Amino acid sequence: MLHLRFQILCAAVVAVATVQAGTTVQATTPDALQSAIDACDSGCRIELSAPLYTLTKPIRIEGKRDLQIVGTGSVRPVLRWDASLLVNVANPVSGQAALVPKLFTLSWKDISGTDDPMRPSGWLMWPYAYKVSSGKSLYGTSTDTTLGYSTSGFQHNGMIFVQGSRDVVFENLELDGVKPAYFINKGVWSGVYNVAFGNVGVNLFQALRSRVVNCDLHNFWSAFYLNDRNRACHTKGNANDLDVAKFSPYSDCGEMGAHVIHQNRIHGNWWGAYSESEWDMGSVFHDNLVWNNLVDSTYPYGTLTDQTGGFLYVKDVFFPAHVVSGNTIVNTPYPISWGGYRGSIATVFSDNLVGSLPSAVTQDHYQILHYAAPWRTLRNAFALDTASHVFLMREALQDYQYGTNPKADTIRFAVSYRPLFIWPPVLGDTVHGQHLSWFESNALDSAARLCLPKSVGSVTYDTTDNRYCIGCGFLSLDSSSDSFLAPTWGLRSIDSSVFKKGFAGRSVGAVQPTGGVDTKGILWGCGTPGLDSVSQTLHLPAQLLSVPDGATLLVKDAALVARSCVSVFDDYCSDTKRALSLDNIAYRADSGELVVKLPQSDTLLQIDVWAAAVANGDTLPLAPATWTWAKGMKYSRPSIPVSVSIDKMPSALRLQAVHGRAGHWNIDISGIQSDAGLRLVDASGRSAAFAQTRTGTTSRRLDISGAHAGTWFLKTAGLPAQRVFLAP
Repeated sequence: MLHLRFQILCAAVVAVATVQAGTTVQATTPDALQSAIDACDSGCRIELSAPLYTLTKPIRIEGKRDLQIVGTGSVRPVLRWDASLLVNVANPVSGQAALVPKLFTLSWKDISGTDDPMRPSGWLMWPYAYKVSSGKSLYGTSTDTTLGYSTSGFQHNGMIFVQGSRDVVFENLELDGVKPAYFINKGVWSGVYNVAFGNVGVNLFQALRSRVVNCDLHNFWSAFYLNDRNRACHTKGNANDLDVAKFSPYSDCGEMGAHVIHQNRIHGNWWGAYSESEWDMGSVFHDNLVWNNLVDSTYPYGTLTDQTGGFLYVKDVFFPAHVVSGNTIVNTPYPISWGGYRGSIATVFSDNLVGSLPSAVTQDHYQILHYAAPWRTLRNAFALDTASHVFLMREALQDYQYGTNPKADTIRFAVSYRPLFIWPPVLGDTVHGQHLSWFESNALDSAARLCLPKSVGSVTYDTTDNRYCIGCGFLSLDSSSDSFLAPTWGLRSIDSSVFKKGFAGRSVGAVQPTGGVDTKGILWGCGTPGLDSVSQTLHLPAQLLSVPDGATLLVKDAALVARSCVSVFDDYCSDTKRALSLDNIAYRADSGELVVKLPQSDTLLQIDVWAAAVANGDTLPLAPATWTWAKGMKYSRPSIPVSVSIDKMPSALRLQAVHGRAGHWNIDISGIQSDAGLRLVDASGRSAAFAQTRTGTTSRRLDISGAHAGTWFLKTAGLPAQRVFLAP
């Protein structure tokens, strides 16, 4: 079991000249960008218009509020490490590898220009040892209690490092780590366990409500690192925590986390997101295109444990509830993986399309969702290459070839910990027998590839309406194509498992037949709930993102679960599902909160809400929201600054009606300057001319009587293509 020893740090505050709120600053160099960040007090917008920013040191955002960093050029500006930082140099820490990438040897003076003897060369790899011999400094060891950086220096890596800041938004940027670089310090925790870490794209370190929207992150050890170790929230220490005396459970939640990772392209990394020591609010991962996130083929297996690659890696994440919804995850070994200590028990995994699974699986059982299985796994589609790829509770999935179609299936497992779900499946009986022998005595179901640890308790898992299809491909695997990672719409397998099979009639995954990835919004649980003990109502802070102004909320489903955690490590919590009528849930748009009438008193709750936004006669699917509440938790309802509310529906072509092959499409062109170049392009890139009829100043009718069935792209000058689907 991995025992972590971390301490909270406070960033030094440096006095700099400030700029007024509402100011927009142009930054065309890395130094200008850092200077603009340092000068911004709050309410600033920094625009990046240069095509390339070559970084020789990280970008730091410390103690800021309401800050936007936005790419404004014709293409995303690229932030890229200088190649010299990835070259191996002498390791400044003793007793470990002789050579490490230069990036990890930067001192605080190299980063900031200010000397700090507490952060010398090598501090970004601390701790480097368990302890040192008598008479030597303990700085940088896992047993040092005198310097906070000793046990957390490694957590300060990141191309963009955000610490102690709130409401920071990144939009339309490309971050290029050049290559996934890493280091390993062996025998550090308890003198046994390793510190393994690497280069990170965006590090959200004890920050609040960050948003990363429409960005491209690639070539990192992990595209994101999230750490919300709030000692005053979901804390339950063990003897190895050096600062356990400072823990104050549930006294000050709502200060960290609640990030939104939305509509990004995440690829070529080892991990999409690395979630570690998150003790406050969970985050939302929504509508991202995720592909090729796995360990490098040259990596020496066996040297670095539990690092095979995947999308979301959780370690020391006890109760915060992440939402993973509407993503397309391709050629990425583990959608959710566990780091061997305090796996997340509350993740909601829904409406995702998981496909083109890599053939290699790990030899390390920690990677196979031993404790980190989402308790609600709903409406996902798993595209398998062959029928032998069987995984994720087969009896709860639909296989169109065999006709099974469970509408809802709640499975109750008697287990001491979270059950093990294999994502992806093992490669046949030989590998299965070799790599999973550790579980054989704990009841391995070889047919369904489902492993359960020993039975001492019970937990309920909702596994409603998940599906898989065999031989389901994508229109294109070319990342520059308009049809990249779009399912092959029109196939029977896609129709039965992906097309309109998600929540509120949306298709599963990030790439849709109509509207690409920009037509779905988010119900954002952006604060911590508060209990009105007199009325026995729970108030849930909520904001709507990526929906039109004036949209109203329609609650369609909800779940309320009471939990009781029994272990000091909190790997296991029993649960009791409470009956919750939708009549007892109301949305108050004026105050930005959902109000839930509780059926009875509890001390630890998780509340999941599924809703849609109604605007202009349309019903728009939303990513679900989830909140965790504990007795004594304070109410934290943020006032989201207007200047960072950037997630509005963009001006775009809007499809009004579809009337089949022999009919027409009505197209709303309001909000665009010209309909020049209005055309249809099929998935192969061939353009077709169709008769256009003006039906008003803001609409056009496009005759589609000559179009073949399948996926088309509606295009006009100056706007992104809109994906549309023509049914046979």
